[in-house]
Amino acid sequence: MNFFNPTHPLIKKIIVQIMCLFCILPTAYCQSSFIDSLTTRLSQTLHDTDRVNTLNALSWKLQYNNPDTSIILSTQALSIAKGIQWKKGTAISLSELGVYNFLKNYFPEALKFHFAALKIDEALNNKKGMSIRLGNIGLAYWKQGDYRKALDYHFRALKISEELGDKNKIAMHLGNIGIVYDEQADYPNALDYYFRALKIRTELGNKNEITNTLGNIGVVYHNQADYPKALKFYFKALNSAEEMDNKILMSIWLANIGIVYREQDDYLNALNYYFRALKIDEEIGNKNGLAYNYGNIGIVYLEQADAPIVQQRVRDSLLKSALDYFSRALTIGKEVGDKNGIARHLGNIGSLYATTGKFKEAEEYLIRALTLSDSIGTLDHSRNFELSLSHIYDTTGRTQLAFEHYKKYCATKDSIFNEEKSKDIGKLEARHEWEMNELEAHKLLEKQKRETLIAMERRNLLRYSAIVLLLVTLVVGLLYSRRLLAWLPDKIRVSRKGAKTQRWISVNKQGIVFGLLFATVFLVFETINVYFDEDIERITRSNVIWKTVVSCLFAGMVSLVYFFFERRLEKKLGFEKINISHENTKTLNPTKLISIFLVGFSVFVLSWQNKTDSLKAELKKNIADTTRINTLNALFSQYINSAPDTAFDYAQKALEFSKNIKWKKGLANSFHSIGHYYYTQADYPNAIKFWFIALRINEKLKDKPGISRSLGNIGSIYTNQSNYPMALEYYFRALKIDEELLNKNGIARHLGNIGNVYKDQTDYPKALDYYLRALKVDEESGKKIGIATDLGNIGIIYSEQKEYSKALDYYLRALKIREEIGAKNLIASTLGNIGNLYYSLSDYPKALEYYFRALKTGEEIGDKNRIAILLLNIGNVYNDQVELSSEGSIKTENIKKALYYYFQALKMDKELSAKNLFSLTLCNIGSLYTKTGKFNEAEEYLKYSLAIADTLGSLERISLGHQIISVLYDTTGRTQLAFEHYKKYIAAKDSIFNEEKSKDIGKLEMKHELEIAEFERHKKEEEETRLAKLEKTREDKIGYSFILIAVLVLLGGVTLLVRISLPQSLLQIATTVPFLLLFETVIVFMNPYIEQFAANDPAWKLGANFVLSLVIYPIHERVERFVRRRVGRRN
Repeated sequence: MNFFNPTHPLIKKIIVQIMCLFCILPTAYCQSSFIDSLTTRLSQTLHDTDRVNTLNALSWKLQYNNPDTSIILSTQALSIAKGIQWKKGTAISLSELGVYNFLKNYFPEALKFHFAALKIDEALNNKKGMSIRLGNIGLAYWKQGDYRKALDYHFRALKISEELGDKNKIAMHLGNIGIVYDEQADYPNALDYYFRALKIRTELGNKNEITNTLGNIGVVYHNQADYPKALKFYFKALNSAEEMDNKILMSIWLANIGIVYREQDDYLNALNYYFRALKIDEEIGNKNGLAYNYGNIGIVYLEQADAPIVQQRVRDSLLKSALDYFSRALTIGKEVGDKNGIARHLGNIGSLYATTGKFKEAEEYLIRALTLSDSIGTLDHSRNFELSLSHIYDTTGRTQLAFEHYKKYCATKDSIFNEEKSKDIGKLEARHEWEMNELEAHKLLEKQKRETLIAMERRNLLRYSAIVLLLVTLVVGLLYSRRLLAWLPDKIRVSRKGAKTQRWISVNKQGIVFGLLFATVFLVFETINVYFDEDIERITRSNVIWKTVVSCLFAGMVSLVYFFFERRLEKKLGFEKINISHENTKTLNPTKLISIFLVGFSVFVLSWQNKTDSLKAELKKNIADTTRINTLNALFSQYINSAPDTAFDYAQKALEFSKNIKWKKGLANSFHSIGHYYYTQADYPNAIKFWFIALRINEKLKDKPGISRSLGNIGSIYTNQSNYPMALEYYFRALKIDEELLNKNGIARHLGNIGNVYKDQTDYPKALDYYLRALKVDEESGKKIGIATDLGNIGIIYSEQKEYSKALDYYLRALKIREEIGAKNLIASTLGNIGNLYYSLSDYPKALEYYFRALKTGEEIGDKNRIAILLLNIGNVYNDQVELSSEGSIKTENIKKALYYYFQALKMDKELSAKNLFSLTLCNIGSLYTKTGKFNEAEEYLKYSLAIADTLGSLERISLGHQIISVLYDTTGRTQLAFEHYKKYIAAKDSIFNEEKSKDIGKLEMKHELEIAEFERHKKEEEETRLAKLEKTREDKIGYSFILIAVLVLLGGVTLLVRISLPQSLLQIATTVPFLLLFETVIVFMNPYIEQFAANDPAWKLGANFVLSLVIYPIHERVERFVRRRVGRRN
């Protein structure tokens, strides 16, 4: 028999992976000229940086043929790089030293160098280098069997490469991740990453890497025993390698094809391909390949010797040949310093000696193999060697040693694959998926932004072109205004309306021209203002006062330019000064007009405030029948937990009133209440009867909230009856309705109930998923009762998975809320769960405190099942303290108390016919008797417990029973029985542990953590935005108030000017400035609203500003005339 299988998947792809990671193609057979040129270059006078690069280049080329020389050369390069403080050169030298130590299987040293290189790259922000170093670290951890860390570093490397868009490195890291998954027998994920890597490598046309990936895909199918597909991909890889004349890869895939044939017992074909691979390795001097294939050939001869029909003479010859090839492999392994290979070959020789019955020699070689594997940290090999030694000791009757090595084998296996590591890997996968989704979303958003920006720039170019065209038209109109004013009346058709229009043009020539002038000047400056709007926002930091000042500067320039051209046009067109003294036109009182505008503006500003509405509730003294029914049902809800009979009376009265007034809604609610009463009494037939009546009424009324509630209630009955398919059907129907209604309370409730179904089915990943989703919904809506329920449910899942710290956190949070609510049954449950956690943490005083509090509450409400559990738990606390007791009297007291509570629990278990609890209590009594030396009693109780557990089919109880009875037999010196029961304990434990489910739970946890973190981040951002808006509102109010006062002061000053004799130019400026200030303040104030309307379109923004100017300009003109008239009168 083979005690150690040397064809573990690691061997079949190790060489390929080394090439994948370091991009190495060991072609020493064709590189001598290049090596010579590098050696010659080193003899010349070189700059220090050139010497470092040359040393590293030479060491890189020598790494396979002479890794020790490579280490010496890169050490020299490192010394020079450090001497000249060249950080990049130092990082490269450190990284190469890590590679060479990796190739020599010095993994701790390799990690030390890679981490040092990574630290420098991080300081330099050299992301390309960081990606390579992280990948190298991941590979070292992979070789050590630490798959969680391997995946962690590979995912980090992949993320950086994807950020850089480095497709070559992306494919490399994808391939590395695939290999780790393959190592864990996670074949779907392995294939997924391999095929993703293959796609990229095919796009890049890198034939070497394509070949490697095809071969590794073949390895996955090989590990799944899908031999046709394995051969298909191996032959593809082989053909590709032959096309490139890459003999290293040809050797690898020939050997793997040979392994497939060997595993199908086609030894003739296996040897054919092995010898073809061996021939290539001999040609190119590939010693690693030679050792590998010698070992493979030895395995074929060993397996042929194990065949039942082989003659002894032939068998002896085959065994001799196998030993010869194993010895050759071992010799080469020692020559090249391949510790991993040496351990493997020692194990093969040990396996051979065990097959021939030479157990002493087998033991010697396996111990040497185990010692070497332990020294280099290859846990997968150590695990296999421990198991092989256990088999040898068991076969030779050394049961104690067999037992010891089997326990070491189990411990090593658990250190490679356990729930914690599987969950961590699941978390890594979830975080990577999340980060990749975020990266893709960010890329998509950036792309959309770029496209939007390009579209806006194109649109703005068209808009500004149109604006320029309009300005040119206005300027031309101004230049030819005299001709236009003379020509236009002649073109108007003679009629009553035409004559009126001609007279209006003749009378208002000056107004038309000056209006045209104003429009032209205004458009020029407002176009500039709009064009530089974003720059103004940035410079002024959106401060309204500074924005108004800047806008006023623009407006001031408008005024000056307008004033200048107005005078020029007056002279050019021969307009006379306005004769104010005999203006008989009826005009609007400017003071009144200003007052109206200012009052309106002030009201608009002051009304821009947050308003809060307060509602006043009034109790109606005359209660209508419908209100009475609702009140009765509400009272039912209040009393159902504390006084169910009283609650039932209220529900009956509500039903009676509903029937009297024939109110269907009231009937549905009353039937719901009565069904709820029967549900609390565990009378499920009556409960489901009344809830179905309520459902039918609600369906007739098309009352969706009522339908959802009834469906959920019916689902809960099916859950209690263990009719899980029906329960899920009704819960999902209810969930769908509440999702349509956006009813968060209902959504959370149904999600929690679905989680309960999955929990009862022990499908913990799905249960946790729905509980976390329910918690998220309840947290968003702030519903405390729901939050407490969700927290308690999540705590249960973590407790089932032995995640005690997390469970404790959730239980304490649930307890705090439940105590606020005052639900005693839930309080007792949570107190008991917290006691369990403190017990698991060996905090016995705290555990007893919570157990006794829970016991007291349970006795108050008469919950016998809970009382039985709590009595058992209290007994466990005293049981555990027996071994901790130093004084004899305390120890005796603890034994006495433990047995007292155990037998109290046992008595109640019998009354309840609770077989599961009965089995557990018996097991604990047996454990206590073992501690106290009452071995006969212990064996009796433990056998009784195991018999019940077997009938129940409870793997957890079976596992625990075998574990404890194994301890009993080991303690009493019956090692063979102890060993047998320990193996049964391990088998049951391994059946309980499901690596895939643990990974799923890890993914769910990380997904929830990320979602909560994202939710909290959004909440924080929203709060910061809200506070910023409040602060901005406050600042804006102060700013607008200040500006309003300034406008009022300036306008008040204008009214005083009528008493002073001023030149016309100063008078015009004095009347213009307040209105400019007012106009620009309005524009600044209206800007956010204009932005929403205009969507950053310059034409619409300019149009909005122009409309506002049309409101302000006439007022300004009338005020100016009013002031001139008053001044004219004084003069």
